[in-house]
Amino acid sequence: MLLGPALAQDARPSLDLGSSPWRAWRDEKAPYLDDPLHLPGQFKLSELPVNSPGCGWDTLHTTAGVVTRLPATIESLFGEGNPSWRYHGVSWFATEVEIPESWRGRILKLQVGKARLRLELYVNEQLAAYDIVAEPPLSVDITRFVAPGKKNRLAFRITNPGGQRGWNDAPCTEWGFLKPENGKVVGGDGTSASSKTTRKLPPGHDFGGITGEVRLEALEPVHSEELWVKNLLPAGARRIELRAEVRNQAGQPAQVEAHYEIRPWKGDHILTQGTLTLQLVPGSSGDLAKTLELPAASLWSPDSPALYTCRLRLKSRLPNGTVLLDETETRFGFRVIEAKVNARGEHHLYLNGERVRLRSAIDWGYYRAGGAFPTREQARR
Repeated sequence: MLLGPALAQDARPSLDLGSSPWRAWRDEKAPYLDDPLHLPGQFKLSELPVNSPGCGWDTLHTTAGVVTRLPATIESLFGEGNPSWRYHGVSWFATEVEIPESWRGRILKLQVGKARLRLELYVNEQLAAYDIVAEPPLSVDITRFVAPGKKNRLAFRITNPGGQRGWNDAPCTEWGFLKPENGKVVGGDGTSASSKTTRKLPPGHDFGGITGEVRLEALEPVHSEELWVKNLLPAGARRIELRAEVRNQAGQPAQVEAHYEIRPWKGDHILTQGTLTLQLVPGSSGDLAKTLELPAASLWSPDSPALYTCRLRLKSRLPNGTVLLDETETRFGFRVIEAKVNARGEHHLYLNGERVRLRSAIDWGYYRAGGAFPTREQARR
């Protein structure tokens, strides 16, 4: 089953928001030192405070601060080239985006590659996301906050409480209190806030900003998430497990046909393909899984980094006759890494069954100009 070339182009339209003009502004009078902090899964978004910018929403989006593109850090924008310049506190990154009318009825997800440290996302002045673990990638469903066919306001409120700026081992960052219990803010040991018992955060670089790509995706109500390929033992067998989560947000039952194919990353030859089926009731999700063995595939190694693409196309039929199409893909290599003990009791690393010795340069993650993120050229070098 092939769904045609048009699907690959149109199944998941997206907007690269990093290339849009953003206004970056330091909200220097905004309090933050005594803020309660909230871990994922331990708060209700509707119960969190809405923190408006000190300059007002209209000023933030029209005249405040400086104009930039993303990724960017406050240090790179306001530090005037001084590598020791620091800003601790609240800052904003704001833009306007016109969402196509044709996206109405789709699930709109904002993808944030990386940010530091606390991230609060405001969409049309409404709090749409809160994240204190923002350095890994973040995906936010903003469908209910936006109006397709119109300009919509996006604003990131970033708080940088401090961090490490040097080559020595990094200490933990201390900041904030546990969330309120019975209306009273308490520290990690149950004492009152007046005792100044703070939370200890993992070490991090002392930068504040949006340090990864920002992209808005339009997904069909039935779509796949978390597509990934896992290498399986034994080493060298070229055995993999394809896994994906399929979500039904269509409000109707969905009969899903999932067509997968694996081919070289740079090439058109299909190594294998097949179809899996799934029945999903409204509001549910289901897992797709398939174990494959591909003896013709090339193993990945540093000297020969052969890469492959796994593409997943969904064709979902709803009871009212609507057919929804979705497509996603991921890149991977056939490689099994093991830590094993040899006959002499020595521990070594093995790649595809062969012992390897790792040699590398120390990279502390500081980069010229941007500070916390490399340009593509710097990353390649």
